[in-house]
Amino acid sequence: MINYEVYKIIHLLGLFMVFGALGGLLMHLKQGGSKESFSGKKFFSIVHGIGLTLAILGGFGLLARLKISASEGWVLLKIAFWVLLAVFSLLAYRAPRMVTLFWGVLFFIGGTAVYLVQYKPF
Repeated sequence: MINYEVYKIIHLLGLFMVFGALGGLLMHLKQGGSKESFSGKKFFSIVHGIGLTLAILGGFGLLARLKISASEGWVLLKIAFWVLLAVFSLLAYRAPRMVTLFWGVLFFIGGTAVYLVQYKPF
């Protein structure tokens, strides 16, 4: 049986990987790069995908350890954020001129997710 601390490490590692990969992609686009010119695209995709998998695995593991239902409002919003992070690169590639806005969206998602897990408002 995996304990709480291990699930937390898995979850946080996944989040670091996702946000790091998306940050790298946004910097590439900010410097005028495109999907075709992104030499690190394969590496980005691997890190992003593994990070998403670890984040969701660790998150649901934490819910199970804490005996929290996945149908609570704050959990559903965090799952929606996870889906948004999963498709984030597609959105960024389609609208590279909006990179600055995408940075703000990433910060908002990260900050709001921390708030939700700390205070569980609904």
